[in-house]
Amino acid sequence: MRDINPSGDNWIDDAIEWIGEALEHIGSAPQLEKKTCVISLKNYKASLPNDLYYINQVAFNQTAEGAVIENQMDSLLDKLNDIINGGLATGYTVNEINARVHVLENQLISSSGLTVLTKCTTNFPENVDCPDCINDNNVVQQCYYVEADKIKTSFAEGRVCLSYMAFPIDDECYPMVPDDISFKEAMFWYVYKKMLLGNMEPSVNGIGYEYADMQWKYYCTQARNSANFPDIDQYESFMDQWVRLIPNINRHSEGFGNLNLRESLARDRHKYLVDSMPIGGKVPTKAASTALMKKASMVSWEGNNAEAQVLAAGNSIQLLNPLVAEYAVLEGSVTIVRGNDFWTVSGMTSLNTIRYSYVIESITGNAGAYTIEVVAYNLGTSTEIVLEETTFNVNANATTELSGVVQNLAGSIANAKIYVRVVSDTNTGAGGTLLLKSGNLKIE
Repeated sequence: MRDINPSGDNWIDDAIEWIGEALEHIGSAPQLEKKTCVISLKNYKASLPNDLYYINQVAFNQTAEGAVIENQMDSLLDKLNDIINGGLATGYTVNEINARVHVLENQLISSSGLTVLTKCTTNFPENVDCPDCINDNNVVQQCYYVEADKIKTSFAEGRVCLSYMAFPIDDECYPMVPDDISFKEAMFWYVYKKMLLGNMEPSVNGIGYEYADMQWKYYCTQARNSANFPDIDQYESFMDQWVRLIPNINRHSEGFGNLNLRESLARDRHKYLVDSMPIGGKVPTKAASTALMKKASMVSWEGNNAEAQVLAAGNSIQLLNPLVAEYAVLEGSVTIVRGNDFWTVSGMTSLNTIRYSYVIESITGNAGAYTIEVVAYNLGTSTEIVLEETTFNVNANATTELSGVVQNLAGSIANAKIYVRVVSDTNTGAGGTLLLKSGNLKIE
C-alpha cells in the first residue's frame, strides 16, 4: 500500500494466498516448522495431516509400553465418541480428553521403543483393495508409502508416529513470513507481479510484469539462500557429520539421533570408538572426544639407583628421581622433562588427566608415620597444589614398601613441576632411609 499506492484495496485478500504461494516457491527447510503427530491406521491406511508439506520419518511402537499407551488412548477416544454421539462420559470434558490424548501421544512419540519404518519397495503391497496381492518370497519388513493424501502401511491396524514439516501459521491460520528482509522483498515482488498479471494498470514508474517477475526471481533465490545459510553451530554440526573415517550407515534406523557427535579414535584402548558408544558408562561430550584423540605422554621406571635419602623426624624431603638410564619415555601431546627430584610438565590443557603411581622403599630407624604427598607446583601462578596425600604407619628397623596411585584433572594447570614429597610425623619421631623405587607419571 505504501510503495505502490494502488487505487483500491480489493487485492489484499488475494495477497494472503499469493504470500502462501511465494513461501512455497522459496521452500527452504529452515522456514518450515517441524511437527509430530500420531495417526491411527484402519485397513492399512490413514489420512495425512492437512498442514503436511513433506514427511521426515515414520515410526511405530510395538513394545509393551507402546501397547499400554495405545490402550489408554483407545479408552479416551471411546469416551470422546460417546460425548460426540450425545452420550455422557462421567468425569470428563472434551477439553480434558483432548489434553490427555495429547499427553499420551507425546509419550508414545518420545518412547525409546520406536522402530523407524522404511519405504515399501514391493509392487504388490498388502492392502484392503487387493488382499490376495501378497508376495510370499519377500522378507517381512514393516514399511510405508504415500499415495495422494493417504499414508499406507504393511500392517492393517495400529498407530504410527509421524515427523513432518509444515508451514508455520498464526492463530488465525494465516501463513507466517520469516522476519527477514530478503523474504519481505520477495513477498512484495511476488504480490506486485500477480497484481500486474491481473491487468492492474502500472503506475507512472513504468514497471511492467517482466521486470517485477525478474525481481521476484532474484529475491526468491536470495531469501532461500538467506534461510539456508548456516550459523556457527550449524557449521560445527555439519563438520562433525562430514569429517569421518568410517561412515555410519545406520543413522536412518536411529532416527538420525546424535548425527553430529564427533567420531574419536582411542589409541590407548586399542579399538575404534564413535561417540554414540559408551565410554565408562557415559556418552562422551565433544570435549571428551577431542581429548581422546590426544596421545598420552608418560615416563616410567622399575628400578632406581639414585642415592637413598635420609628423612629426619619432623622434616620433609623431595624424593630423588631415577637416573637418566633407568626410565622409559613415551612422547605425546604433553612434554615431560626430568629434573633431579621433580618432573617438569608443560603444555597441559584443562582436559588432561595427571596420573602418578609410586612405590617407595622405606627402612626406618624408629617406628612412626610417613605422609606421602604428590605435589604439582604450578609454574604459572607459583602456587603449590597437593594432588593427594596418604599417611602410612611403619615399623622400626623394617623394610617396608609404600605404594599409591593419584589421578586428577589438570584443570587450570598448564605447566608444573610434579614430585613426591615425604613428611614425617613429629610426634612419633619417624626417620629413616627412603628410595623412590618405581613409578609412573602419565599425562593423557
